[in-house]
Amino acid sequence: MIKYILLLTVVFSLHLKIFAQDLISPQSATNLTSSSQISWTIGDMIIEPANGNTVSLTQGALRVETDAITSLIDNPFPELKIYPNPVSNILYLTFGEQNLSGISYTLFSIDGKYIKSNLIENETSIIDFTSIKSGIYLLGVINSKNKQSASYKIIKAN
Repeated sequence: MIKYILLLTVVFSLHLKIFAQDLISPQSATNLTSSSQISWTIGDMIIEPANGNTVSLTQGALRVETDAITSLIDNPFPELKIYPNPVSNILYLTFGEQNLSGISYTLFSIDGKYIKSNLIENETSIIDFTSIKSGIYLLGVINSKNKQSASYKIIKAN
């Protein structure tokens, strides 16, 4: 009986040896761009505290260091009203009592072609669409003073 148990133990241990995990040697790489850096390793322990805008994972899985956007402004022009949309001939931009210093607009076709741009100088400005063909356009409104911008989809009807 002891021989039988010993034989089963040897056979079982040989079987486990065949299916054992392979050793992965430590590997790493770094990808660096002008705005971010990504580093990763496999097989090594990485123990670093996460601080600021650095994200670190331990156990050799992944380490990411990047300069990232930490907040988004939902609507940088809360008083802006754009009407009518769809537009036939004239599109109105009404800013309310917002300081208009440094605010401009740029109109692009949906495929990114520049159509026109201008500074916003009055509380109500107009964009003439009479010579623009029907389609979908993107209106970018930019405040160059505080670097805020927003995009709006404009539809030109017949």
